[in-house]
Amino acid sequence: MTIIFNQLINCELFKNLSIEEIHSLLSKVNYSISTYKNNETLFIEGAPCDELSILLKGSIHIESVNYSGKVFIVQQYGQNEIFGEALIFSNKHYYPVTVVAQENETKVMYLRKTDILKLFQFNQDISANFISIISNKMTFLSQKIRLLALNTIRQKMSLYLLDNYKGKNASKIPILGSKKNIADLFAVTRPSLSRELIAMKKDGIIDYDLNYFYIKDLKKLKNTLLK
Repeated sequence: MTIIFNQLINCELFKNLSIEEIHSLLSKVNYSISTYKNNETLFIEGAPCDELSILLKGSIHIESVNYSGKVFIVQQYGQNEIFGEALIFSNKHYYPVTVVAQENETKVMYLRKTDILKLFQFNQDISANFISIISNKMTFLSQKIRLLALNTIRQKMSLYLLDNYKGKNASKIPILGSKKNIADLFAVTRPSLSRELIAMKKDGIIDYDLNYFYIKDLKKLKNTLLK
């Protein structure tokens, strides 16, 4: 159990709390931990969301299936991330998607709604962290809606870079997570994104390495959205 508390210090829900504080808080509530195999389903679409889930180890995909039967990866979560935080307090607390483990020994901690409310009462930092998580997810969803409204990968990539450029006013933009995370955000495959990035680099619009995107021609980047 000590390993779990050491790990939870990196979870956004417990930000600004010490290991000792996390241990003390969790000793006052009930929680459970489940382990899953690769490709094992945690929740199917339509299943009730009665618990907040914290990914302790491994990774998961949030998947949706369209009318033709094609699986669409909505998002990927990694270690220390949480999911189900918006649904659990919703009037319609049912998963609109399917949650699938992507690695063997994927471990998830579950906290029921009543125990989350107790944690809010015990510690204001957890309440503030939870609100911050919800706010960030709403921002992400808003960005995703804007991106999905665009027709081409180049337009989506251009809007993504311009949004980050406006926020930092710098032509050097960190690659947060991985290019696969960006592909999931755009609802495209990683190979398709990679091909477009190569094309944009060849056209002199951007450059990139493992850690950063570099805007080389801001005017061309903006003009992409006008087509």
